[in-house]
Amino acid sequence: MAHELTITNGAAEMAFSGETPWHNLGQKLTKGATLQDWTIQAGMNWTAETAPVQFEHNGIMRAVESQKVIYRSDTGAPLSVMGDGYKLVQPRECLSFFQSLLDGGDFRMETAGTMNGGRRFWALARNGHKGDVVKGDKSHLYLMLATSLDGTTPTIASFTAVRVVCANTMAMAMRGLDGSAVRVSHRSKFDHETVKARLGLAGVTWEAYMNQMRGLAEKAISLGEARDVLRPIFGQPVNSRRTAATIEAAATAADAAILAAKGSSAAGVDLAALLAGSHVPKGDDAADARDDLARILAGGDLREQKSVARILALYAGEGRGADHPGVKGTAWGLLNACTEHIDHEQGRTRDAGLSSAWFGKGADLKSQTLDALLAL
Repeated sequence: MAHELTITNGAAEMAFSGETPWHNLGQKLTKGATLQDWTIQAGMNWTAETAPVQFEHNGIMRAVESQKVIYRSDTGAPLSVMGDGYKLVQPRECLSFFQSLLDGGDFRMETAGTMNGGRRFWALARNGHKGDVVKGDKSHLYLMLATSLDGTTPTIASFTAVRVVCANTMAMAMRGLDGSAVRVSHRSKFDHETVKARLGLAGVTWEAYMNQMRGLAEKAISLGEARDVLRPIFGQPVNSRRTAATIEAAATAADAAILAAKGSSAAGVDLAALLAGSHVPKGDDAADARDDLARILAGGDLREQKSVARILALYAGEGRGADHPGVKGTAWGLLNACTEHIDHEQGRTRDAGLSSAWFGKGADLKSQTLDALLAL
């Protein structure tokens, strides 16, 4: 299966408004659809039920008193085995959380659905706040609520910024932005109004976020500096012989380009294309490119990780919006190269990548990258 959406009776448990998702699954709803419509069309009109964990021994059924099976009321499918203290959040609650926000007119539903058979589900609503980090590079504010029935995540309510040009997502649980995200353990009761109160004012959070991002757009960062930021976060050892071969091949190509370019006028070097092996640099810049390439791909210990090289390529020009004035060559551009790689390229499947980007390791990597860039 090319996605992790739950499929029940041949239909994906997902509803959306606006553009059709990449997988062409889910039910499209028009403006003005009620939360009841969303609950039904997103396949979230079931409840999580519990039953004792039992086993048979010598013909006698025994119960494990400290454990319970969580299962779906509609299909009876088991979802997990959790301790007695595990507090459930129902799929309907995930959507009803937004009722007062929708009634106030400040939000409209964007997507909702379930993953992994119903073990995880989410709802996402768009707020009216939007703005340009730099001229022509627009972002919008969203609020997401997500939870699990298998202990993989707490219940999370988080403001999320989405960059329009590439649909990159950045959860606004950022350094210095109090109230941008609230996490509720499954050992505590999830209370709508308490969570909303703790989230604070969306407008204040949004303005603080935009100020942070505009600050990043004012920070120039070289490819070498970008690599230094990324390697402690993404860097993992790979086969040294393979890395050495990559460097040798790149250096050989650059040497050939230098010889071919003798006598020609200097021209700008597209390092991203050079990384991809599809560009022939000319003039004196070729020598600089060769040095940069060797320095970026290699360390003293020949350690590199594919994500670092890929993010650098996106940052150097291959990323969506990477060449936009005010984005190129800045910490804001590097942050978006990172989020593009995590949101759109990582993961065994596209939805696995989405799940990681929203709830798991991908979200953590984006936060670590942001912290590192803010600390420059």
